[in-house]
Amino acid sequence: MVKFARGVKHLQAQEFEKYKENCQKQFELQNRLFTCTDEQSTDEDASEESDENAQLLDEMSRTLENLLRQNNAINTPNSSSNERPKMLHIIRTYIDNQGQSYQQEEFVRNNDSVIQAYIKIRQTKNDKFIKAYYTLDETERETLKRERRRLQEQLRRVKRNEARYNQYEKQQILLQIQQQNLALIQSAETCQLPSLSSSPINLKRSNSILSNLQLSMSEDDDHSSSSIS
Repeated sequence: MVKFARGVKHLQAQEFEKYKENCQKQFELQNRLFTCTDEQSTDEDASEESDENAQLLDEMSRTLENLLRQNNAINTPNSSSNERPKMLHIIRTYIDNQGQSYQQEEFVRNNDSVIQAYIKIRQTKNDKFIKAYYTLDETERETLKRERRRLQEQLRRVKRNEARYNQYEKQQILLQIQQQNLALIQSAETCQLPSLSSSPINLKRSNSILSNLQLSMSEDDDHSSSSIS
């Protein structure tokens, strides 16, 4: 840190010396312009002087900008050091063997995980649940966690079985429609009866139902595969 600070000071001193030299050049140039006794000057000389002045001004502006930037970087304190450390104030109420209540205070500092966990519990759970949960011992808490995991797994199994059952029902309906279509085609080929005049209409209707069922089955397959994955 000491070497770095010395390096920064050395750079500032160099920039300041360059700034002084540029100011001296600008001052001498202005003196030459004001003390010039030549009444006649060409356009080329004026353009050269204006170009030189513009270059000097640009260099001076860049130097000043660099100096200001370095001063801001040095004088600006670190944001992380200025941040106030997070602190959580916890007040716990206990009841002793005589039935009297007493309170204990606890301060949690610079532990974001613990602070976020406390805030999440207070925002999502009510006081009754918190009291009931923290009155349990460690074995009862582990039992509740295992029971919750078991119920979640059971719910996932029920959803998977329901999706499979719906797919099986659709397959059975599809099979029945195919059998009906086959029977209609066979009856139309074997005999030409007046009552079968409506068979093409029934065949078209069953074909439309068949296509809709196939489409819904494909959508269900995609949905079930995405949900299982």
